[in-house]
Amino acid sequence: MTQRRWRVILVVVCLLKILVAAQLGASRSVGEISAQAEAVLAGTDVLEPSNTGRNPSFFPGFNHALAAGCLLLARALGVELAFALKLLAIVCDLGIGLLLLARSGAAASLAYTASPITIVLSVYHGQLHTTATAFAFAAIVLSERGRAAAAGVLLALATGVRQHFFALIPVLPRRLASVAGFALAFVVTSAPLLARAHAPERLLAPAFDWGNWGWGLVLWHSPRALRIVGLSELAEGCQGLVAALAPALPALALAWPLIFMVSQAWRPGPPQRAALVLGLGIYLATPAISVQWFVWVMPFLAVLSARLCAAFGALSGAYVLASYWLWSLSGNYETPLQVLGVRGVEVLGLSAWLLCAYLLLTLGTATPRSEGSPISSPK
Repeated sequence: MTQRRWRVILVVVCLLKILVAAQLGASRSVGEISAQAEAVLAGTDVLEPSNTGRNPSFFPGFNHALAAGCLLLARALGVELAFALKLLAIVCDLGIGLLLLARSGAAASLAYTASPITIVLSVYHGQLHTTATAFAFAAIVLSERGRAAAAGVLLALATGVRQHFFALIPVLPRRLASVAGFALAFVVTSAPLLARAHAPERLLAPAFDWGNWGWGLVLWHSPRALRIVGLSELAEGCQGLVAALAPALPALALAWPLIFMVSQAWRPGPPQRAALVLGLGIYLATPAISVQWFVWVMPFLAVLSARLCAAFGALSGAYVLASYWLWSLSGNYETPLQVLGVRGVEVLGLSAWLLCAYLLLTLGTATPRSEGSPISSPK
């Protein structure tokens, strides 16, 4: 099948996603985005919790500009903000799919576009993570094609939505053009926010906590498991470790991007693989995860292995859907079936975390054949 026909298929899938998105609700996070967008349009400090419904924001300036733009679009079209946010995510999904088609072929594009995780996050969840990922992926693709300044600008836009993409700066071509493009775009999009006196500590202090994910899940539940088998003293020690680590969780999460940047500056790797390593490392280092994070690695994973991208998308998608059910319980689960279901969600979370470790060990330490060379001009 020709690339032209695949483009038509991707556009049709995009339209179908829009139709489905219009029929679905959205996550509770949309309310937080709405409060932040209202604060931006009112000209108040979006980093001040009293202006955003007592929910502190720690995202950079372009994130809030996009949120405000989606709110204005929703008002102009007479639709809910959730739909406008999902519309943006779906269009970004289409953009990623088209870039993957041109760079790596139909298999990679299909692995991303048809993935359960990307579908759920764009047609239901309604957040800006897909948008940030689209900018970051486009930046890496343009850097491969030697367009340093444009890559820097797009990476700045990605960073302006989710600040962890800042760590990809060493991956770009080491030219003044890429650094200048990044600096100019980031300052322009985030200048009003950066001017706030308390901006640095807010932007560098994202919220991290324990959750049903990876090593955090195991450590969090270990005291109870140890008490069940009669190891009370060991359980108390484990409980103390959990309490002692709690204040250090943000530092643990921020350590990996710093390690990544130093390693890339010292010995840069292939751009797509480097971007994948950054995302997987963040997943493995943090003891909890927001379900929207899973989209961060998807296009880079699709470039390296369409098959593994499909597997990761299926498993993470199952975990996300199960997590929605878990959140609906609001911590109230008493029946044996509910308890079994909660344990099942935890198993899915641990399985997804282990898959991330496997992907980092396999794809992060070698350059697969499928990475290849970027296709600069599709046929």
